[in-house]
Amino acid sequence: MTTRIGALELAHPVMNASGTLDALAARAAGLAVDAELALLVTKTVTPLAREGNPAPRVTEAAGGMLNSIGLPNPGLDAFARTVLPATRALGRPLVVSLGGFEHGDYELACRRLDGEAGIVALELNVSCPNVKSGCISIGSDPAETEAVVRLCRAATGLPLWLK
Repeated sequence: MTTRIGALELAHPVMNASGTLDALAARAAGLAVDAELALLVTKTVTPLAREGNPAPRVTEAAGGMLNSIGLPNPGLDAFARTVLPATRALGRPLVVSLGGFEHGDYELACRRLDGEAGIVALELNVSCPNVKSGCISIGSDPAETEAVVRLCRAATGLPLWLK
């Protein structure tokens, strides 16, 4: 079931979506969910640390669930110093999800992570509806999305995935 995404070849097509799995927390809880994945996609990282939205963050709804997590993360520098090495040690190729509140946030993250070992692509999260500005306001405007992609393309040689 070898799968190709651009130049990236995977053993199979199973991967997590960003925001749905904290592989390090799962491992700490004794779960090896990452072992079945062809690659790991990180939770979204923003330039500065974020606590995310206040509780409740998840609720059941007819036919499923609703969430409003709000991109909690340690910020780009702390991610690169601590989370990235620990996640890389899980032994899977990594796609790092990046979020921002203005164009330069994405460019900064791409420049910072370009050339880091183990990262096979960068995901530009321009679709998160659970923050007050940025992300979805960029992703819902084709000209804004294009501007961010152009900046990021100039900032990294890694493949760019848009979410």
